[in-house]
Amino acid sequence: MFEFPDRLARLAFIASLGLGTALATPQDPTRTLRVFVGRPAGPAPMVGFDTAHSYSTRLPLPERPAILWRARVSAGIRGDIVTDGKALVAITNGNSLVQLDVRGKETWSARPAAGALLARPAITAKSERIAVSSSGKLLVASPRGQSREVSLPIAINRPTTPLPVESGGVVLCSGPDALWLTQDYGIRVQSKLPDDIIDSVARAEDVLLVTTRGDVFGWRPPAAPRRLASFGGRVGGGVALSSPTHVTAVVDGVRLVDVNLKSDTRHIRLQSTTPLQGPPTLLTSGEVLVTTSQGLLLGYDRSGLETWRVATEPALAAAGAASVGADAPAVIGGSGRVAVARPGLDVALISADGTLVAAPGTACTDPESLVPLAPRRLVLACADGELFGIGSGKASR
Repeated sequence: MFEFPDRLARLAFIASLGLGTALATPQDPTRTLRVFVGRPAGPAPMVGFDTAHSYSTRLPLPERPAILWRARVSAGIRGDIVTDGKALVAITNGNSLVQLDVRGKETWSARPAAGALLARPAITAKSERIAVSSSGKLLVASPRGQSREVSLPIAINRPTTPLPVESGGVVLCSGPDALWLTQDYGIRVQSKLPDDIIDSVARAEDVLLVTTRGDVFGWRPPAAPRRLASFGGRVGGGVALSSPTHVTAVVDGVRLVDVNLKSDTRHIRLQSTTPLQGPPTLLTSGEVLVTTSQGLLLGYDRSGLETWRVATEPALAAAGAASVGADAPAVIGGSGRVAVARPGLDVALISADGTLVAAPGTACTDPESLVPLAPRRLVLACADGELFGIGSGKASR
């Protein structure tokens, strides 16, 4: 966060961000302007943990996982939870945006005046908690729970998850419409693509928009989005920025594909005979992890060489059984260790050598989200509202 007491410096900085349209109302030139730039704080302030959707954290994960605390959100939890390390933020099945403390106790909730909350929440560079409603509004809440709604100029039916960007603004898409909002949620620029947008990720110079057909567009205002490449099929389960020139995703449910944004070429890391679940997870080595419907955790390097093969439920995978659940949450990686949560199974921590250690008592039939909270601390959220704090230490009684 920066302060600009000098009027000329303030105006120059605003112009550099393309925020001129935000000055439509009279401004006090002597007022100090607080401009929030940089990445949102915390280990997982947005879905995918960061603007690349890496599902990766630098925080070490538990070595001997145990339940440290349990809590419950009475209305249930829908979709991913996010955290700035000081609180947890979720959308409930009761259509509320809620904040919980680091032991799962609810501190406040906010509801839209009309419509249903659709997209998963995010935390911005200003530490505001945001979510989108079907009424065409953005629900915005402060860390203390003061809330307001901001009208959006597009129809909201299938919105992407809000993407906080380093300029302090937010990118939000619904159908073929794309909005780049300023840090005060004014319209910086608006655009429309020829197809519905399914996901967005950010890199240093632009935001990448991916459509349901698998086309990838680069968007760098004030220019309109420009088609860069294609996955060559339908993308599902999320897109990740695996390098400054590559994006990676599961395509048509069975292929793990890298796309080169400079040459518009595709490289298949994995052609699977069984469905692949969830978004890929990116390791700093360049490897990508993905889970199959049978519970195999697979890893592949950039050349397509297999580097990981771990059965998250050995007896089930060895028997060739069907999926243990269709909506397993993403794998998260950190410090050479990976954590996975699958329906009906305890959360498992897997070391780089393939050793698997389960966190006893953490199984739920409908896991929604698994996020890092602090060093050697994880939180598992289930759709029925049950929350587990998992860490290295003695189990709670």
